[in-house]
Amino acid sequence: IIGEQDRAVSEPVENYDALHEEENPHEIPASETHIDEKSLRRADAWEQLLYEGIMDGLGYSKNRIPFSTLANHVSVQHIKHSSGQSELTDLELEAILFRVSGLLPEIHSLHDQQSKIRLYQLHTAWKNLNASLEMIQLRSVELMHTAEWTFSPTRPANFPTARIPAAGILLGRILYRQLLIHIVTIMDGAHSSTEEKLEHLLSVLAIGEDSFWSFHYSFAESSPRRHSLLGDARTYDIVVNTILPLCSLYAFIFKLENMNEYILKIAAAIPLLENNFITRRMEKQLLKGRLQLCSAFQQQGMIQLYKRYCSADRCGECEVGKVVFQK
Repeated sequence: IIGEQDRAVSEPVENYDALHEEENPHEIPASETHIDEKSLRRADAWEQLLYEGIMDGLGYSKNRIPFSTLANHVSVQHIKHSSGQSELTDLELEAILFRVSGLLPEIHSLHDQQSKIRLYQLHTAWKNLNASLEMIQLRSVELMHTAEWTFSPTRPANFPTARIPAAGILLGRILYRQLLIHIVTIMDGAHSSTEEKLEHLLSVLAIGEDSFWSFHYSFAESSPRRHSLLGDARTYDIVVNTILPLCSLYAFIFKLENMNEYILKIAAAIPLLENNFITRRMEKQLLKGRLQLCSAFQQQGMIQLYKRYCSADRCGECEVGKVVFQK
């Protein structure tokens, strides 16, 4: 994506406060590279990469494709061009995502009063945005169909309707709260420990409670107990599968060796993620109780082995497999 859009970013300054002294607070600070300063400051593609990675994580295993489609239909660049100088609220971004996703029902289709109120707010926000001359591009966005989404078999906490509000909040942070710069600055900080870096990463991704979505999984299904819009397990998953790879790419492009070392240390410090079909199968067929995984880093390595060798029947080429099956 970065190559296609001719975008690039630079390494961050050590003092994050200096970022606010730039003429444009949404620009990445320039660095001493062969890339011209104008191209260096255009961070749209990096922000889109971050956004798409987050959306992939929110999609879980059943809804990754539709969440990816939604991220392309409602892209960072599209919102920036549509809204101009206006800063959209979390509710407005939620309304856009729900409308484009095809998951925004009509008010009369529901009986729950709280759901009716939230739907009225979202429909009103969409209507007002659609009526704005600045948002004329919004009317041309291709709408998705409800059938593209999977609700069953899926746990209610992973319903796409429960994830879209979180997506709207994180999209707002990317657009207006410099989430990308926050993440890069945290990762490249020379004076913070691995534990502090991980704690800061989790904090910039943390989402508070919502008066409606903390008690609902969909517009038609309420929750018996209060729940977070983005739980710890899903946040760790986004850090492992999106934040660290993105920062690794960043460090590689700009030859930031220290930052790459920080990334590896953080990866090794993240606890095991939730087990899935692949990890359970690999533990049974490959590890066989001989090796105890201790971190998400090791877990991801095992998943990579499965995708590159096991699922392709390349056991004879896998060095780990050679050792395991010889014993």
